[in-house]
Parts: sequence; structure tokens; C-alpha cells
Amino acid sequence: MSAVAISGAGGFIGRRLTRRLRAAGHRVIGIARRAVDPAEVDVAIEGVLGESLAPALARYRPEVVVHAAHASGPDAYQRNVEGTWRWFGEAREAGARLQILLGSLSADAAAASDYGRAKAELERRFLSGGGGVLRLGLVVGNGGMFARMERSLRRWLVPLPDGGRTPVELIGVDAVCEVLMHAVEATGPPLAGRALAPNQPDPPTLRALLLAIRRHYRHRALLVPVPSRALLAAVVALERIGLRLPVDSANLRGLRRADGRGQHSDHAEFGLPVESLDELVARAAAEAGVSPR
Repeated sequence: MSAVAISGAGGFIGRRLTRRLRAAGHRVIGIARRAVDPAEVDVAIEGVLGESLAPALARYRPEVVVHAAHASGPDAYQRNVEGTWRWFGEAREAGARLQILLGSLSADAAAASDYGRAKAELERRFLSGGGGVLRLGLVVGNGGMFARMERSLRRWLVPLPDGGRTPVELIGVDAVCEVLMHAVEATGPPLAGRALAPNQPDPPTLRALLLAIRRHYRHRALLVPVPSRALLAAVVALERIGLRLPVDSANLRGLRRADGRGQHSDHAEFGLPVESLDELVARAAAEAGVSPR
């Protein structure tokens, strides 16, 4: 069995992965801004991006490191890029054989958002340093961006950028954990030096996704088509005065860049089952405690 360190261990994917790894007998070293519950991991480390983890990594010597931590705030780009890369180097010095970045399809060196530019720069560095990258779309489950989208549908009116025609790449949170389990146990495709997108093939449109969420969570929100350019301008203005919204300007810019085009999926390479939109959303709703119709 392997010793696996997870940064962002207290987050949506991190906690789910921790449970999977421990159930399979692996030793989990959980790293988070606030120390995770010691009952949930084998070793709990309080770590903030930008600070050194060298003593702890040298002591516990993880064989695999999953980098899921992400900082926000005015200095987010610097903290995410330099902080994550610092941990990469310290883990390599401690003897880690594989390091995996949970990347994003939003990664773009020319992106207007710090998020997209940071993910692109980290992807470049990880690949040059022999690490692996998982380019994830929207992760469906009881948490993360998907949960924010679900909460937005509790309102009466929800704007639908450009009528919701843009495709949205999806992957279930359990599938993300399955891919990572295979990487830890070296039973799946090799990740070192590669960037792979394990997302489901045939992405649904944003409109189809929101309708599925509305149906399975029993919401009644009215979806109102709005030009994405006007919506983006309004969201940027609200962000400047400090309002946190279910969908931010980075998300909207990503939708505008997609412009009706799906992205390449390496789903078949991982041997994952093809799941329908209804299956993915129904499972997330059940985990949230919503009884099926």
C-alpha cells in the first residue's frame, strides 16, 4: 500500500478521495489550510500555499502527491503557482514518485482570469517536471462548483448565457477518484509527463444540465436567456464591489470561449463507464438527501 499526500484534503474532491484511499488500505497524509479531522486521515498537516511543507514531507515521505489545493484572493495567482510549485519541489526532494495536478479545461495562458492563467502555468511546470495533469471539466457531486450551480437554481429567475447552447464537459466525483486510485496503484494509464482529460464523452449543453439539476433537485427556477456579453459585464461589476456569485466571471469567460465546441476527452483510455447526464445528476441529488421522484 502507498502513502498518499493530498493538498486541499478538506475540500470536495479531497475528502472523497481520502475515503476511497483509506478504504483500500492506503495511508493518507491530509494537507489543508485548517487541519482536517484526524479521524478522517492517517496524518493531518496544516499547510497554506506559499509556506513550506518540507519538514512534514521529509518526515512522512509520501510516494504519491495529489495537488488539489487552490487559493483565492488578490494574490491568488502568485500563491497558487509559486506555492504549488514549491510543494512540488519539496515532495520530489522527499522521494515522491508521482505528483498529480488537478487541472482544469479552463487552463489558458491568455485567459483574463487568474484561475485560468494559474492552471495553465502549473500545467506547463508539472509536465516539464515529470508530473501528471488531469484536465477536469465540471465535477458533478455534492460539492464544489456543481453545488454552487444547484444553489443558484433555488431562486425564481436564473440567467442563461446565450440560451445555454454551450457544451459543458462533465465528470462524476467518483470517476475522478477512480482515476486517481488507478494512478496510485499503477493500474491505469501512466500519468507522469502527460495531461489527460477523463471527462465523459458527448457533453450536454448548459441548458440541458441546468434543466436536469432543476428536475432532480425539485427546483422551479425560470431560466431566462441573456446575451453572455451583457451578463459578463454585470458579473464583473458585481465582483468589483465584493459580491460572491454562484457563477463568476472566469466561468462565464470559459463558456464564451467554448462557443459551442466540445473538447477532446480521454475517457475511453481510463476504461470508465459512460454515464448519462440524468445518472450523474440523480446520484448527486441522492447524496444531498433529495429523494428520487
